[in-house]
Amino acid sequence: MSTPRTPRAVRAAIPALAALATAVALPRAAAAQLSVTVANGWTLTVAGNVNAFYVYEHESHRGEVTSPWATVGRGRHGSAIRTGLLPAFLVVDAQGTEGATRLGVHFGLAPQIQTRGGHDNDSTDTQAGARLDVRQVYLTVGGTWGQVIAGREIGLFGRQNYFTDQTLFGVGAAGGNVGNPSTSTLGHTGSGYLYPGFNAQLTYLAPTRGPFALAVGLFDPSINGDYTVLDAPRLESEATWTTPTTLLWASGLLQVERSRGTDRDAAAWGATAGAKQQLGGLTATLSGYVSRGLGTTSVFNGASAALEHGAGLRPSRGGLAQLAWRPRRGPTTIAAGYGVSTLEAAAGEPEFRITNRSLTLGAYHQATRSLKLVAEATWAGSADGTPARPNRALGGAAGVMLFF
Repeated sequence: MSTPRTPRAVRAAIPALAALATAVALPRAAAAQLSVTVANGWTLTVAGNVNAFYVYEHESHRGEVTSPWATVGRGRHGSAIRTGLLPAFLVVDAQGTEGATRLGVHFGLAPQIQTRGGHDNDSTDTQAGARLDVRQVYLTVGGTWGQVIAGREIGLFGRQNYFTDQTLFGVGAAGGNVGNPSTSTLGHTGSGYLYPGFNAQLTYLAPTRGPFALAVGLFDPSINGDYTVLDAPRLESEATWTTPTTLLWASGLLQVERSRGTDRDAAAWGATAGAKQQLGGLTATLSGYVSRGLGTTSVFNGASAALEHGAGLRPSRGGLAQLAWRPRRGPTTIAAGYGVSTLEAAAGEPEFRITNRSLTLGAYHQATRSLKLVAEATWAGSADGTPARPNRALGGAAGVMLFF
């Protein structure tokens, strides 16, 4: 990862998927967790982060792209105090061993600081203050045979593309920064990779063989446009190869679905691959994906993935290249990342193409063991493959992240 990495203490304290899905945000130095062991041998661990950023974004008035799948709009501009790509996280993890069986339960709560509906959120259906997102609720059962995770957790497909995004520790593309934004920023989501989402699943992690790890899961299938008949679970998988300086990965997704209106079957699928290599103070990361019927920005994102009336699935693809430099292995990392994602017409649909791009330059300074200071500048653009002027936006962010 081009920015500071997951701490050893978190990897030891939280099961493999949890360490990737939530503690990925914790820098290696921030090992100040609260762990309590009770008389029966079970251990309760509490960890997490809180972050806050000042974000400004200005979209050009000259843009002419009107597609609903453009990540950059036209003529909007404004300021916000908000969380970045990563929301705040409170992680509560309990683990114990009974006989030869390792057991655990995990809760991950992801609130955000912004006032979604205006001052104190008084006009919305949430209480005054932050919005709470219960992203993770799962149990684990493990032994020499591997481990099973059952519950709600981040998807396997594309998660490494997301975890290795430098803007996970910042903001990246804001995706609109006016009118009290209610969600996390985009980072390079939708302009480099698809956001995997958190889904109900039964996932098996095979025993680790040296640097190689394999995970295969059955997932709650997702309605995909008019494809609403979902008789089989979705299948997702991930393989990784990890050494102290190298990370290689590949993941896949397959969902068989049927349109009730047309009685047509379809198969939505996706594949990702990536590599991260560290050489001294330099770290290079390259990742990409191809898919059919998964849409853009997020997996199964609204109407971008499938046509109405079961008429077809749209293909999409994208990639993200990043380079980070940590001078003299000091506390500061300087990173740059450029990503692009494209959504195209399905077979039989009038031809179109939506391309979203973003470029982020950032500085990430580990001020103390647990405190990180961040500054970023981002350019983003959306084009539709016609002579229409592309939509463009410039933005900047500065903020602080505290890990515990």
